[in-house]
Order: sequence, then structure tokens, then C-alpha cells
Amino acid sequence: MSAALPTRIGRYVIESELGRGMMGVVYRARDPELDRAIALKTIRLAFAVPEEERSAFEKRFLAEARAAAKLSHPAIVVVHDVGRDTESGALYIALEMLRGRTLEEIVRASGPLPWPEAVRLGVRLAEALGHAHHAGVIHRDVKPANVMMIGPGEPKLMDFGVAKLNSGNLTASGETFGTPLYMSPEQALGHKLDGRADLFSLGSILYFALTGTNPFAADSVPAILARVAYEVPPPPSTLVPEVPAAVDAVLAKAMAKAPGERYRDGASLSEALRGVLRLESGRATAAGGETLSLSDADRPRLPAWRDPRLLAAAAGVLTVLAGATWWGWSRTPPAPVAAVAPVAGTAPSPSPTGQLAWSLATPAPSLHAATATPAASATPAAAPTTARAVATPTRPGRRAPRAQVFVDFEHGLRDGTLRVASGETVLLDVPLEKPKDGKGTVHRMLELAPGEHHLRVTLVLDEEKDKEKVEELTAVLAADSTRQLEIRYGGLFKKLSIKLK
Repeated sequence: MSAALPTRIGRYVIESELGRGMMGVVYRARDPELDRAIALKTIRLAFAVPEEERSAFEKRFLAEARAAAKLSHPAIVVVHDVGRDTESGALYIALEMLRGRTLEEIVRASGPLPWPEAVRLGVRLAEALGHAHHAGVIHRDVKPANVMMIGPGEPKLMDFGVAKLNSGNLTASGETFGTPLYMSPEQALGHKLDGRADLFSLGSILYFALTGTNPFAADSVPAILARVAYEVPPPPSTLVPEVPAAVDAVLAKAMAKAPGERYRDGASLSEALRGVLRLESGRATAAGGETLSLSDADRPRLPAWRDPRLLAAAAGVLTVLAGATWWGWSRTPPAPVAAVAPVAGTAPSPSPTGQLAWSLATPAPSLHAATATPAASATPAAAPTTARAVATPTRPGRRAPRAQVFVDFEHGLRDGTLRVASGETVLLDVPLEKPKDGKGTVHRMLELAPGEHHLRVTLVLDEEKDKEKVEELTAVLAADSTRQLEIRYGGLFKKLSIKLK
């Protein structure tokens, strides 16, 4: 039998019960002084603890809840008040009343979100976490059930001010505070936390939103914690092929096991996700996402082999060379009759078009080959057949297999230039702008032919003084694979380092 509904907690008039969990009960209530509806969450301990631990619990709760009440961000639920009921002694936190469904409810009922929608959700939540972390508040329990969707693309992150309670020693046998499925590895291992733990949890949320599955699901809490701490989940695109490789790369960094390998803060993660939308703007629009205008600095640069202007120039050069080759052949003095007798049933083609197609498809023979043997002299006679084979169009929609490399560069430079080259081909050449909040980022997806590549990263620090840092590596890139090129610059000796993951 359920307990009787209280009539009043603190100054708030209780109207109905909205839900209950391990940490307490949530009521729909009304603030009589301001005449507005609120959600009133009561906090209680589900088991007996010594008085000194209870006192520490309450002090920590009140301090965190008051800190959370100072947060002001459109994607964070508003904390109106915090206190203790004088009659019952219950702690409470008064929150803005939200109308909507949690992200967990939406995905469980309707399946994964379209990837542009999930990425935009990640942008807003990363900004919200960045705001909280800047104010010194770590959430510690970021999960889909704590993300309320009040409208399309309008998330509200809930339970700030309550989550820190989960990090204490207030546990009982068989009970675990927090949500192991979305914990960071350092939280699962009981290590010290900072804001990057929340970013790991946000990466897990986005994985769930993109695929409808949790990356660390297992049959028991110990098995979940072991997977969180030590196992790397498969990229989301292996479960949902429509997810771009750039999303895989961003989530891989956000969910790195070591905090130092993740994005340094919410703003960096938000910018990386925005970079995905810029990079994939056409696909995002086709999939129902927003259209983003691209500046020249933001627009991904095509590798040389895909630049249409270079392709057109190359085609023109080939045409001139082919024409010159045909003209040279047409002016070659006739060879001895015995050496150029045609093969039965064939005849040399006088068509310049046939000769041109043949010369583009076949390595040009030596001009001396015509005097060698009758068999060698018969090769030009086969030109019309070869020309028809070369002119056959490829099937629409087919393309050669490619390898992708996601460039990830974080820096604190006010200016400079970043260049990435494969051999003599420059793949990326971008100016570095004065960063906001002391850090800047460059995120680009490069496409290369499969095979061995000698990658060279050049960081130009001063064009006039020709001051630059260069690092190189050689790697074999598999077809249809995605690798991450991590570039870092700084430290005591101002060292440039690169790593292909």
C-alpha cells in the first residue's frame, strides 16, 4: 500500500506524485508565493548509516544543489530552491516543471535518432556540460534518463546537484549509486573525477541515441563495469551504416579510456560535433538535418586528386600529349614493307579519335618498335577494338575504394598554418586562427587511395622567418577504413607530435 501523499513540504503545496526511485520521490507541487508549478524532488537515504555519514551526506547535498542553482543554460533544468522540511526533516530540491519525454523513453519506443539529430543533441549537451564544468559543477550521472526532450532538438539535462551524492561512500551491500552503463572508466574504477568523466558519459549517450543499444551492456553490474573500464565498443557505423565515419571518430575520442585522450572540455567536444555537421552538411540536410553555410576556412579541402579544377587541367594536358603523340606517329617515315605487313583481317585505323583513345589506355610504344618484328607492328592495328573498350562508361554510382583519415589537432597558437601531405601531394593546408578560451581545433576528414602513404605534418609558426615544425610517419591504409591522425603541439620543449590511431 502506497504511503499517504504529504500535503506540504517546505513552503510547497503537494499536488501529485510524479515518480520515485532509489534517491527519493518526485512530486508535482505548487509554489504559493510565486504561483507556479514545480517538480519537487525529495532526497532520502535508502538504508541506515551512522550519524556522521548522514551529516556529511546532507552537507554535500546542500552545497552541490546550491552550486547547481547558480547554473544558467538553456539546456540545463533550472533549480529554483533547495532546503530541508522542518517537520519531516526531508531534504528537497525544487526544479522547473518540464513537459516532455526522456531520451531513454524516446529511443526505447521509436528506435535510434537520425544521425544529424543525434549530433545536434550532442552539440547542445556538450555546451551545457561545458557551462557546468566552468562553474565547478560535475554531473557524474549523465544518462539518457536524465535528458528530458521538451521539443525537437531541445534537451534539458536534469539532476545537477544530486549526482555528486553518488560518488560518496554511502553504499550498502548489493546497492550501487549511479548508472554503471554510462559511467566513465575512472568512475567505475573509483578514481578521482573531473569534467571529462561527464564527456565520456555523453559519448555513451550519443552512442545509444545513434544505435539504440548501449556500448557496454552486460548481464551483471560487475561485467558492465569491466566493459566500461577495459573494452572498446565497435564504431556506431558498424551497427547503423548511415552514420558518417566522422561521427565514429569524434565518439572514439570522447569515449577514450584515459581522460587525457578525450576532449579537454565541453566546448571542444561541441565544436568537434559542429565540425561533423559542417563536413557532412549535404548528407545532414538529406537526412533531415540543418543546412549550414560554409566559409572558405570551414569548407573541407579536397585532396588534389579530387579537385575538379586540377582534374580538368590534367585532362587537358593528357589531351595535348595524346594529340602530339598521334601527330608524331603520323609523321614517322614508313618502315620496310616486310616489317609492317598487316595481320590478315586487320587494317590500320586512320581515325585520330581511335589513336587518341588507344594512347590514353595503353603505354606509348617506342618509335623504334615498328622496325622490330611483324608482331610488334600489328599492335597499332588493334587500336579501334581497344578504343571501344576504353570508351565503355562505368556503372553509375560506383567509385574506387577509398581510405579515410580524420585529422584531429588541438592547439593554443594565435596564428600559423597546418599542412598535411602524402608524399608530394598536399591534402590539407589551413590557417590557424586565434583560439577562443586559449585553445583552437582543426577537424577535417581526408580521403586517400588505399595503400602505403608517407604522411608529413608541417606546422608553420612564422612564415617570414621560415620557422616550422615537421613530423612524418609511414602507414598502410586499408580500403574503406577510417583512421584518426592525432596532432599535438606544446609542452616544455614546444614539440610537435603525431599519432595515427
